[in-house]
Amino acid sequence: MIRNNYSVAKRAILYVLIALLTVAFIILLAYGCMRWAMHTSNLYVLATEGLELRAECIVTNGSVSELGEHFSQDFLADDNALYDGKYKEYTVSNYDYRLTIEKISVMPWSKKASMTVIERMASLTGTANDESEENARARTLPPYPTAKYKVRFERIDGRWYISAIELIEENPEEEQLPTPNMSLLPSPTV
Repeated sequence: MIRNNYSVAKRAILYVLIALLTVAFIILLAYGCMRWAMHTSNLYVLATEGLELRAECIVTNGSVSELGEHFSQDFLADDNALYDGKYKEYTVSNYDYRLTIEKISVMPWSKKASMTVIERMASLTGTANDESEENARARTLPPYPTAKYKVRFERIDGRWYISAIELIEENPEEEQLPTPNMSLLPSPTV
């Protein structure tokens, strides 16, 4: 009978420990999922806003100092596209920037992350700064390159920054969306 009481107590303690470990694991898993979602949403916003500001800075010859909120200082110092002056002789009046995010890779505990994006300029209009009509017609606005990039992020002092942009592929093929077949829709009855 004494032996039976010990086995009951042993099973009860084992049950309580397993239950506590299960609850702790579920809480840890929920916390990890929350951190992952938080990092993913932060990186999505940072990439969409930051890369659009970078493209605007390139085509309108804007101030690089405004990009400090989104990019690391090392990246801003080394980014050739910001300083090459490709659009310096033009006044860009309108542009339609598009960014497609394909993949985000981040862990809840990491200080580094990456994202695969396709950057393209759907339309870009502007004029040459040279006033002569002959030169203005001869010089057309250079196209903004469509490219697939791997964007790398780094968390510095609890805040994410874009630390590198690596070219994967120039002019990637875009998936054509299917055109809806209107004949398959039910016709209205009168």
